[in-house]
This record gives sequence, structure tokens and C-alpha cells, in this order.
Amino acid sequence: MSDPEWFLKLTGFDEAGYAETQRRLKLQGSVLYSSEGKRIGHVGQFRMVPLFNLRKRLGDLSTGQIDFGDIAGESGALHRDHDNAGSTMQVASQFNCLEMLGPDITPEHGVTQYAYDRTQGPVCAIAAGAGTIWRNYLIPMGQRTGQTRKHQLDGAACLGALISGAMKYPGSAPWRMKNGYLLPSEKELRLIKDLLEGMSEEGLDKLRGELSVGMQVGVEIDCPTQHRLTQVFCSAVPVSYSGLDPDLWEPLARLVLEASYEATLIAAAMNARHTANPNCFLTMLGGGAFGNRTIWIEQAIERALEICGRLDLRVRLVHYAGGI
Repeated sequence: MSDPEWFLKLTGFDEAGYAETQRRLKLQGSVLYSSEGKRIGHVGQFRMVPLFNLRKRLGDLSTGQIDFGDIAGESGALHRDHDNAGSTMQVASQFNCLEMLGPDITPEHGVTQYAYDRTQGPVCAIAAGAGTIWRNYLIPMGQRTGQTRKHQLDGAACLGALISGAMKYPGSAPWRMKNGYLLPSEKELRLIKDLLEGMSEEGLDKLRGELSVGMQVGVEIDCPTQHRLTQVFCSAVPVSYSGLDPDLWEPLARLVLEASYEATLIAAAMNARHTANPNCFLTMLGGGAFGNRTIWIEQAIERALEICGRLDLRVRLVHYAGGI
């Protein structure tokens, strides 16, 4: 378990109610401070970017050959290793780029509780605490500031709209998005499965292109060296949370995984171009608690490595003993 006092130690105050905590946070340039003047850290530059936009950059990126392998490690330690300054870390999050312990947890519940979740995503979030706090409390949301129960990022919004249109489904998406968890009904999931299984590869690839990932470039790591790196926030579908047959999930789950890994590798190559660090650390996205089958994840990684095989990257799949 991470340090349950991580928020207090980083900011100098205990996380209280949402509005009070938000009031005590100040952003000056890209550096986050407490209202008492304590420096918290660089939040870097954040953007939600769809895969189709990342694909446009492929022609500008260095060509070489991907060096792929597996390592055993703990994600927090990898973040804090100064050798990984400037590297790219794939982070398992929800579609709102936060780390909700379940579908009923909202941004108003805060981020201190991430310490009680030993899976990869929350560990990464705590390692880059300034960026995490900013994404919860201070990220611009239209005319509002910060994510709340009613106003959240949604990396699957455009994908949902395109699927909904193809199905002639009434509504913006054939699922409910609840605090970053993509939750279709059984009827909706059957319709999605039928649609995807009947699509051409060209049609599926257009859908993949609509999935967005969150990129936080140059976020500071909470460690003595205060080095910075890039985090790429990706979500898998929550198979285990739905109570539905995993076979019904398979076409959508695979599509999301394929898009997420492809997006991460392109984002890593973009990052390496600016930092000269070709290291990219992947996770078994959607494994463990989310219930995505290992074969889906492995084949999605293999697909991304084949598509991006000429990128000059050193890619390592991290096997984390604490879970995904």
C-alpha cells in the first residue's frame, strides 16, 4: 500500500471537502502550489488526444526498430528512478483519467484514497501527485474548473458517438459512463457485439481512431530529483464490474485495447523526439480487477508493436506483483 499521508506530505494540508481543497490549490504557470505557498510540483501539459490525430504524426517520427521486452517491477519505483526521466509511462486509469476505486466514487471523494488501491494506476498517480491533484481539482472543464460528479473527461465519448450512429441508437453512446466506467446494459452490449463483428477492418480501424487517451507531458515525479516524464492515461472496459458474460464484451474490449496500445506507442515516440529518452513502459491494461482476458491484452500489444515496429523505442511490459 502507498503512504496514506501522501497528499498531506506533498501539499502541506489534509484533503478535506472538494471546494475547500480546491480553494487551497494555486497554479502558477505549470507549477502547483498550496495557498500557503508550499511548492507541490510541475503539472506539465495535459491534453486528451484521439488516436486518429496521433496517427497523423507517424510520418514525422524517427524510424528505427522497436526493442521490446518484459520486466518485473513496481510502477512507483520505475517513476522515481532518475534513469527514467523523460520516459513515457502508460497508466491504467478510468476514461476520465482518474483512479476511481469503483463506479460509485466521484472526484468529490478526492485522491488521498488512492493509497488504499494497490493496483498499477493509483500507484502511478501518487508518484506524479501534482499532476493527479490538478486533474481532479483544477483541470479546465469548459467554463468550470476541476472534475466533478457531473462534469468529467470522457476518452470514449467520440467512439461512443460513432458506434451509436452506426447502430442508429438513440443517444450519444450505447452505454452509460459512470465516473469513468463504461457500463452498457446486456441489450446494448449485444448490439455492440453484433455491430463490431459485422464490420470490415477498415470500419473497425475508423472506430479505433476515435478513442482518446490522456497525455500529461512533463509531469513532475514526487522524489528527491524532481525529474519529469510523460504519463499516458488509458482505460480498458470494466468487464468484471458489469456482471455480463465476458464473451459479450470481447469485440469492444479488444477494440479499446488495440487503440490504447497503438496510441501509447505513438505518444511515446512523440515524447522521445523531444526528450531523447526512448523508454516506454506498458502495463497489462484491463487485466486483474477489470477482467479483460490475457489473450486480448497480449494480442493488442502484438498488434501495436507490428504497426509501430519502425519507431525508435525501447518498450518494456511491466509485470507488477500488486496487480493491474
